[in-house]
Amino acid sequence: MLNRQGLISESLEVLQDAARRFEKAPAVQVQLATAYTSAGFPLEAERVLWRLYDDAADDWARRGWIDELVHAAQANGWVEEVLAKFQERRKTTPKRSVRCLHWLNSTS
Repeated sequence: MLNRQGLISESLEVLQDAARRFEKAPAVQVQLATAYTSAGFPLEAERVLWRLYDDAADDWARRGWIDELVHAAQANGWVEEVLAKFQERRKTTPKRSVRCLHWLNSTS
């Protein structure tokens, strides 16, 4: 609602506060990432989405965050960077990253 009134900085503050208070609530985190993107802070949005991906309980949940990352990357023009980060993560979590890279390649 605050965002519709053109009060972007106030909207971000409210969402940041909510995200801190409800850090385990993915819906709040996604709203914050969306607000960051709308406000012109795509790197902050990416940071939030990567945290959700990293905190996901399993590959199925990670696939959902891959979809969110792909959508944000396409909207902000950083698809190559997301792919590169998955390739880098492959070194530390090879089994998980290979499955997720396969999923990412099939969705992009």
